[in-house]
Amino acid sequence: MKNSIFICALVLLTSSCATIFNGTKETITFKSTPSGAEVKVLNKKGIEQSVGVTPCTVPVSKQTTEVKFSKNNYYSESYFLRQNAKINAWYYVDLVGTALGLVGLPSTIVDLSTGAVYDLPNNVSVELKKKQ
Repeated sequence: MKNSIFICALVLLTSSCATIFNGTKETITFKSTPSGAEVKVLNKKGIEQSVGVTPCTVPVSKQTTEVKFSKNNYYSESYFLRQNAKINAWYYVDLVGTALGLVGLPSTIVDLSTGAVYDLPNNVSVELKKKQ
């Protein structure tokens, strides 16, 4: 009986760890030179959403793949969030749990699909080039 309770508790604690313990959003500060650029985020489906004007700090879904900066009379600039992202430590717990057979593949898939597997950068800065 004690073994069953321990195994159930272990399964619950290691299911989709990155999603549960790290969440699916990250607060990021966006800056540009010059300031005043519109910031748009693109999710993995390619849907674009305006989130503010630089400098700004906003919560961003971890499913966000790209950030676009634009300002009149300047060339637009893109920043790919996952290029500097780190893998969240809780995701390794999922992988170990899956490898040991303690949790199933669904917990790993949940963390991948929610983007919780990533630790996105806290600050993103770009320099916009003036059009001639």
